[in-house]
Amino acid sequence: MRATIRQVAAHANVSPMTVSHVLNGRKSAMGAQTYERVLEAVRELNYVPVRTAAQNRHVETNTLALVPYYRNPSRSIVDSATFEGLCDSASQHGYDLFIMLRGEAEWMANREELRFLDRRSDGFIFISPGIGEWQTALQTLIEHKIPAVVCYRRDVPAGIPWVDPDNMGIIDMAVNHLVKQGHSRIVYMSGPSSAASDSELLPNLSGIRANYDNVARIGYFKERMQEMGHAEPEQFVQHISSVDWKLTEEDIQRIFDMGVTGVICGDLFALQLCDAIEAKGGTVPETLSIVSIDNGVEAAHRGLTGIGFGFDEVGRAAVQAWIKFYGGAEAADCCKIVPAQLVERNSVGAPRATDR
Repeated sequence: MRATIRQVAAHANVSPMTVSHVLNGRKSAMGAQTYERVLEAVRELNYVPVRTAAQNRHVETNTLALVPYYRNPSRSIVDSATFEGLCDSASQHGYDLFIMLRGEAEWMANREELRFLDRRSDGFIFISPGIGEWQTALQTLIEHKIPAVVCYRRDVPAGIPWVDPDNMGIIDMAVNHLVKQGHSRIVYMSGPSSAASDSELLPNLSGIRANYDNVARIGYFKERMQEMGHAEPEQFVQHISSVDWKLTEEDIQRIFDMGVTGVICGDLFALQLCDAIEAKGGTVPETLSIVSIDNGVEAAHRGLTGIGFGFDEVGRAAVQAWIKFYGGAEAADCCKIVPAQLVERNSVGAPRATDR
């Protein structure tokens, strides 16, 4: 049986009101020793100040809770653009959104799942690009029958729908476009595992920082290189370790030393490559062909051939997946792949004659 607030109070020899003060972080309402004694009782009894899903089944808030990746979602294109789509779709379907930004309270004591069980919303949408993040919380939501959807990764527990870009399609379109022009030595430039410090992220993320989509794309890219006859496909993946996404002279020189004629990378790397090539007196695509993943405004302005998908479309798809799941569909039937699109511009041409 789940412990009650009265049992916690009796265990700590205080009133239920004092326990309530501790759970709400009101240290000024009591002495330090009393505060610590109540915290210890909460942990010893494994107290969870929530009602179960069964008790709440008749209550609908018409509210969806968003769990962003960053403490300040406006600082991330992934958070902010996905949020745009979430807002559009949630309002269209009659839902409010609230954003969960608070850290873990002291009484939670490394129990990350507890912050999701107070039933202030009908369910959750996680923007979670890192591998293995929130696994404990997601499993707890399944156990309590609280519907949740995860964006940007697919390594979630069975019973959780996911929404993710078409990573295989992105790599296929990029490689096929270069191969069509005669390229066979192609490199994929991979960004750092995390571009943010832990202090910028929502606290208590479990798992590792490696970006799920990037890991998936690297895997698909290696498969394509093998299909093209390269015995060691990993040599065509260049990992950039700089957390500020800045290419060094060594990074750029390595591209030329490898003898590759085509590069697949994100916009930030693509724009820096263009600048470096022009600084050396070369041109794109005559010196090097580039396919940029993201298809942002600046990359489009520079004439880069791009492959993009809408982060906002991921948000819209997430709400649709959640509503379908909330309506009783199986989690596996609610998963969605957001398609990508190749936009041809001026950054891909035939390989240099000497490199064919």
